[in-house]
Amino acid sequence: MTAGDPSRLVDPRALAAALQAAMTPSDSDGVYRAVLAEVHQALPFAVGIVLRCNQTSTEVVGVYPAPIAGIEAGVRWQYLDSAERGIVATGEPTLDSDLRVLSGDVSPLTRLPAFGLRSSLRVPLFAGTLVVGAIELFSYAPSSFTARVG
Repeated sequence: MTAGDPSRLVDPRALAAALQAAMTPSDSDGVYRAVLAEVHQALPFAVGIVLRCNQTSTEVVGVYPAPIAGIEAGVRWQYLDSAERGIVATGEPTLDSDLRVLSGDVSPLTRLPAFGLRSSLRVPLFAGTLVVGAIELFSYAPSSFTARVG
């Protein structure tokens, strides 16, 4: 069995339930890391990040396999960058086949291209109809994620 093997796919309902349960402030980074580790088995990525966000701010609540570029659990920022605003506004997943920093983006995630990360898959997390966070997966290769896996 290899990573990405269909027999190893994560049950999306179980993953969604685990992530929703983990979106409360009292949960530890370990819960998020465990969820990201499970996702990694089905969909290989270089760095996975779970964010808690609202209309005006974002907080990193989990990183797997390890912090990178100063991005670790507990890091917060006030202004959403364009990708984060898009997820919160539309509630739709996004694919970025070639990461680039847009003018005005100040999120710590804008450091990731300088560390060699080239593509991303961002999936919103919901509480009812409200986007309360996102799981963001990054890869060192361009175009690593497709609509089929997103």
